[in-house]
Order: sequence, then structure tokens, then C-alpha cells
Amino acid sequence: MYPQKTISFDELAKETWKNFSSLVVIHGSMAGGALLVINAILISLLPVYRDNMNAFGGPPETIDANFFLQIYGATLALALVAFVMDAFFIVRSYDVLENRLPDSAQAAALILRRLLPLLVGGFLMFLILIAGLFLCLIPGIIAAVCLYLMVPLIVLDQFGPIDSIRESIEQTRGNRWQIFFSFLMAIVIGFVVQIPTFVVTFWSESPWLTILVSSACQGVQMTFNASIHAVVFAQIRRLSTGAVSDDVIATFE
Repeated sequence: MYPQKTISFDELAKETWKNFSSLVVIHGSMAGGALLVINAILISLLPVYRDNMNAFGGPPETIDANFFLQIYGATLALALVAFVMDAFFIVRSYDVLENRLPDSAQAAALILRRLLPLLVGGFLMFLILIAGLFLCLIPGIIAAVCLYLMVPLIVLDQFGPIDSIRESIEQTRGNRWQIFFSFLMAIVIGFVVQIPTFVVTFWSESPWLTILVSSACQGVQMTFNASIHAVVFAQIRRLSTGAVSDDVIATFE
């Protein structure tokens, strides 16, 4: 049983902003660049994906199995890449919180070593969240909060997919309102950051301009999501180990 201590809302917001502002340029560039390349490949290979990048592109000429295969295939590919990239940036963000210089090579090697349990854990989390959302919105939100630490537990603490579910439920106990608050912050920041994407989607007829702007915006959003994820994990770890300091960027262990 972990100590029932709680994260400070004020400290959570301050530390997240400090981490995000220190990494937004490098992480945003890395994530945005990777997403731009992936989107460019999908547009070049999948005409249906290209034709549906804009709001006023008109309805597709034919809607058949190939149409859905291309659209859902592209969406799944982007979701998988984004999930793995998110884990990569969580590792780098956590390095900063521990006063270590982020090492992309080491972070990538760690993700590759933990790729299988990470993907299995992500799939299990997806199934649980979908089941919760189908039952009702509130169970889905509760499940998302309880499973919030699964990714860092799998990657940073070497837990297996099933064990990470149990451990995340246990470690989030007593801090679920703070985690829910982090969700709200991520939603608000994500909406604000994505405003240029909405404008370009409805204004431009060029799919290339759309993916350029959307990739840049998604890179910033991914940076914030990774920062707040890493901060929540780090602060809960501090409470569980007793390594609490007045300096919010103190060494945790």
C-alpha cells in the first residue's frame, strides 16, 4: 500500500509548465517533424487519405471497402506511432525532471527494449477504455484516470502489461482528482494549440499545408502531454519514496 499523500495542484501546474517550456522547442520539432514525414508518406501512398485532409474537399466519389481500409489503416498507423512517440517523450521529460540531460539514443533504445509490453499494455488499456466509454462516459473517465501511469510504469519501471494495470490503480489512489485535473489541462491546451489546424482545414484546399500545420500543432500538444504525464508520475514517485523537496525540480530518489 502506497502512502495516501496527495499532489499539490499548484505544484503540478508549475512543474508541468517548467518542464514543458524547457522542452517545447526540441520536443515539438522532433514530434512535428516525425509526424510530417509520416503524413507525407500516407498522402503519397493513399489517395483517399489525401482527399480527406480538408473539410471542403467534397464527398468521396465512392465509399467502398478500399475507402475504409485506407482511412482506418492510416488512422491506426498514426495512432500507433503517436503512442510510441508519446512514451519516448515521457522518458525524455522524466530525465529532465531528474536533472539528467535527455539522451535520445538511450530513450529510443529503452522504448525498443520495452516495445512489445508497451504495445500489449496500450492495447489492453484501449480495450478497457472503450468498454468504459460504451458502458457510460463516467466509467471510461475513471478507467483513464486509474490507468494513467501504465506507460511510465511499463517503460521506466519495467512492469509487465498486467502488473502495470494493478500498479497504476494502486499508485493513483489518493491522487485521482489531480490526475483528472491534468486531463483537463491537456484538453484545454490541446484545443488552443489545435486552433491553427482547424483554421487551415476549413480554409485551405492544399493537403500539404494542412499536414504541415497540423504536424507542428500536434508536436506542441504531444510535448505538453508528455510533460504533464512525466510530472504526475514523478510527483507520485516522490510521495511513495518520501523524496519530497521544496524545490519542485529536486532529485526524486
